[in-house]
Amino acid sequence: MNSLWFVRKFPMNRGQVLVLTALGMIFFVGMIAVVTDVGWMYASKNKLETAVNAGWKAGFDEMKKIKSASNIPLSIYDKYRVTMRIQEVILKNGYSTPDLMNVNIAFGRDDALTVTSSQTVGLFFARVIGYNSANVDAGRVNTENNYAMIPIGIPHGPTKDISKTRYIGELFPEAGVGPGNEFSPEVEYIIKLGNSGPNDIPLGVDPASFVRILVPMDVGTLAKPGQGETPLNETKYLKAYGVVHWILGQSDLVPADWLIGYRGGAFMLKYHDDIIARLSARSIYYEPLTAAEANDIYTAVGDHNLELSYQPLVKVYSSQTSDDPVELILKAAEIPYGGTGAGSSYVPYKVGRTDPFAPDNCSHIYDTEILTGQLNTGAHWLHLHHEDFTGNDEGRNPGGDTTDNAAASSFGFVASGSYTAYQVMKQEIAYKIRQFVETGHMMYTQCFATETLDAALWMRRLRKGLLGDLFSDCMAFTGFSLKMGTPTTSNQNVAGTVDRIEENNAIVSVVNPGDGALEEVAVPTSTTVTSTLKVAGKVTSVGTTDSVVKLTSPSSMKNRLFTISNTDIKANNGKGSVSIGDRISKYSLTTTTITPTSPLPVVGQAYTVSISVTTYTGGYPTKSPFTTINTKDSGNFNLHDIYDPRQQDHQMTNLTGFGGKTTSFNYANIRLSGSNPVTVMGSIGSTDATSATSKKYLSGYCGTGLFTFTGGHNFMDTPGRRLVLNNVLLGSKVAENIALGTDAPLLGKLKNNYGVVDPDNIASGSPDDYLNRLTNGFNSPTQLSDRILPEIGNQQPATDQGIASRVATLTSRFVVVPITDIPPEVPGNNSANATATTIYDLVGQDNPNGVYNPASYSFGASVRIIGYALFEILDPTEWTRVGTNIQPGDAGDLGPAQSGQIRGKFIRYIVKPGEMPVN
Repeated sequence: MNSLWFVRKFPMNRGQVLVLTALGMIFFVGMIAVVTDVGWMYASKNKLETAVNAGWKAGFDEMKKIKSASNIPLSIYDKYRVTMRIQEVILKNGYSTPDLMNVNIAFGRDDALTVTSSQTVGLFFARVIGYNSANVDAGRVNTENNYAMIPIGIPHGPTKDISKTRYIGELFPEAGVGPGNEFSPEVEYIIKLGNSGPNDIPLGVDPASFVRILVPMDVGTLAKPGQGETPLNETKYLKAYGVVHWILGQSDLVPADWLIGYRGGAFMLKYHDDIIARLSARSIYYEPLTAAEANDIYTAVGDHNLELSYQPLVKVYSSQTSDDPVELILKAAEIPYGGTGAGSSYVPYKVGRTDPFAPDNCSHIYDTEILTGQLNTGAHWLHLHHEDFTGNDEGRNPGGDTTDNAAASSFGFVASGSYTAYQVMKQEIAYKIRQFVETGHMMYTQCFATETLDAALWMRRLRKGLLGDLFSDCMAFTGFSLKMGTPTTSNQNVAGTVDRIEENNAIVSVVNPGDGALEEVAVPTSTTVTSTLKVAGKVTSVGTTDSVVKLTSPSSMKNRLFTISNTDIKANNGKGSVSIGDRISKYSLTTTTITPTSPLPVVGQAYTVSISVTTYTGGYPTKSPFTTINTKDSGNFNLHDIYDPRQQDHQMTNLTGFGGKTTSFNYANIRLSGSNPVTVMGSIGSTDATSATSKKYLSGYCGTGLFTFTGGHNFMDTPGRRLVLNNVLLGSKVAENIALGTDAPLLGKLKNNYGVVDPDNIASGSPDDYLNRLTNGFNSPTQLSDRILPEIGNQQPATDQGIASRVATLTSRFVVVPITDIPPEVPGNNSANATATTIYDLVGQDNPNGVYNPASYSFGASVRIIGYALFEILDPTEWTRVGTNIQPGDAGDLGPAQSGQIRGKFIRYIVKPGEMPVN
């Protein structure tokens, strides 16, 4: 067919064809630019890498030749010879003398030689779209010829191996320098994560010997062959928690394993006479397990074993003189709370090795302790009584208890406008409790305290006129509504204390009841008095506009000189002119005197001052000014996740509902999105956490701390009471984080990888390959910016065998370890790794078949080399377990070492991350 058929048949479209042709040409030119210029850049980078590698090899050989004759550090002349040799080879690989200006050569310790270069490459078709040139980079560094690189990748920061399934990693700042911002010489670090391997019971233990105790927590009658049937009655559930809490206070009995989701959240404990005696004394059913039986259970539980090693210290906030509902639960479980003393003298109540539980030794705290900072001493976990933090009608109140009137006054909370002193104080107490949680602690709250705590935090922002989201301080809820009028400002009398004396002023510190801010008010210590005197005198000198008058009366002012205007003198003496000797009489003169205040203020004295206060007027204070959170639904509720530690129970559905002022929560006003979304753990009438029903059981993070809200407080059954104790035991992770000096999430992060890498980037091989590389080193060249493939699995037997071989001789102890990060393309190429921060987080596996460059392979589960470090491998018997970068409780006297873990002392950086560019 004639190629012009379309134009001839439709001649009116001829202009459209020209437009389409022009647009098509632009597209084709753009495609040519991409294909041609990208290919050119790739070829240029390969050329530069070849030249740099060749130059480095020639320079390294020259350096070794020099040092073979004299084993002393290179002289300036020696370095010059090596540099000239490198440049000579680079020139022979297609580069000119001006290009050498962009070649960097560095000499490190122990024959470390670094060659890097960045060259500008001109582009072709890309000039059409505004790109004239681009840079290509290459670099090569020897990993110290005397030491071998091992197939392990580490993040740039300390790692804590907190359990066989979880870890905590803390990355150093990218530009950090000095202690705390980089690895420290001679300090012990974990350089490969461990795992208890296929057997949690160490090898060599007789499989038929008793090594563990299982305390099942499931429903019904439990039986063990040969022992008959033994029911685990209701009270024994609670007592079991108390025994575990006691174990966490005995260093030789930890860890205690919490088998999440297994038999109602069973406990696996060490087989020890003291534990058996304590269980037996409380008639708690248990099953002794052989090594073989225990390993079968560990295998079945898998990643859901939560290892507990630290005892959480508990405090209870309550206005009652009698025990509140949670205090009754803690005492039934025999979990101590509170203590004696204050501040640095505070001593928490603990149950000793052979001590019985003493309920009378428990104590709770209230407002004064919060205001004086006692909450921040000796507590990991706080329970809140069903308190009204809006200061209206629940708990102690200013109308019913003079104690809190005195507390409000002593802390400067003074009645003003629509807010009372007590209401302002309660808001500040709520904020101090929030600060306690957000700094890495746990809080369990029930009934009215759940709703009013958030309401008080919201009202505090409203009262203080803080910018931004009024709900940003709230923990779980949004949607509070309160009709308040326009803010008004007025002067009000406020009581304060004289803080200091400055010149003629006493400085009084007061709390502004309008916004709760501390203010300093200057009160004059003397009074100024102004009076008018009638004086007489004689002119002593005459000026153009003013003259000097020497007073003759009154006697108190006699002989004083005053300058007076000529106009006033003429008016006084009745003359039309002024001359020396003229007399004036009864001239009005204004004078000022100072009268001291009596009595004078003194430091520490109470003083009332008048300040400007901004207040809100309107619908407050009325009881319960908000009704948007509480649904008052007391129906039975269901738990949603058997693998959540806070939901361990022998009854997951139809738990008896319990009532109170705030019985349940409105789903519409729970914060379910944002940076710290709330987790719904229990719903009324639904087994779906996302259904729009009343919610009973919530949890979420506030800062690095964790909170739990439960509707109601009259617990009617043991399953409901277990929820409280679940939260108490989870506080062990708070105690652990505080002991280790970390602000990481309480449960740590799941280990998806253990740090093993395959430096040849071929997804194949066997444990023998890994063992050979670990034992003898991996000598193939790697360089900065290489993407390295992590290997799946802990490689426990090969790791233990390889380390045993390396620590056998002094020289083989020293190894080079690549420092890695997550390359920028990985999150986009693999959504499963969108939040990965270290090698241990990666899921999935790449198959690059020997490729290291992201331009040639779409990496989605690999790490990037950003540096190299020299470590001395340690034998497990040499582990000190000292320092915040090391996890106590996983080796030596505190338990068996995790199989497959590697620890070493940091010696020095070979290439420190950030010192050389990576791409």
